[in-house]
Amino acid sequence: MDKFDKNLLHKACRVSIMNFIADSNHIQESLNLRDRVNMLEWSSSLDYNTSVSIVFNNGEMLDELGIRDFESKFGKFIKYGLAAIAGGIAGSRILMATPVGLAVGAVTYYLFRKFTDPCWQACLRKFGKSAERKVCKYECQVKAAQNIVKDVKNQIAKCGTTKNPLACEKKLNRELTKWSKKLEDKLVHLQQAKATLSAKTGGA
Repeated sequence: MDKFDKNLLHKACRVSIMNFIADSNHIQESLNLRDRVNMLEWSSSLDYNTSVSIVFNNGEMLDELGIRDFESKFGKFIKYGLAAIAGGIAGSRILMATPVGLAVGAVTYYLFRKFTDPCWQACLRKFGKSAERKVCKYECQVKAAQNIVKDVKNQIAKCGTTKNPLACEKKLNRELTKWSKKLEDKLVHLQQAKATLSAKTGGA
């Protein structure tokens, strides 16, 4: 994996927590709108150590030594694969996912951005502020989403080798649904951007 990106991991953890709050049926039923909004605002302002601890350590706060140890293992953690994260690995000392699957969501977002950010920067350098830039941007996002959908499908097939196959399949199927929808949305945006570009260039 490319160089560890602390700032991106911080954002990925906060996004995963916010998505969980927004999607949780229990939270929707238990809290009124104002309280849910307050929870989302709280999650968006979490510091790095707290967000990482919530997502990768079941909410138990990691001290500075624990954070550094996690960071040193993060690349290896991802290389185990999403199935291992979702279902656990017997005997592994790598921090595993929470029961609500926050780690799976954080890792997929992290990987998505690790691909799209440099791809997007290349679009900016190549096309500046021209209409082609938007097409290039969505091409980056479509390719990244396709890779994640493909990877999640492959990992679901490996759930049988994990400590908790049923939990693994449940978490990854939820992630597959989310990223399949995201891929569909990005494909629509790409087609719209191409149509706009074609109109501006006279179909050339």
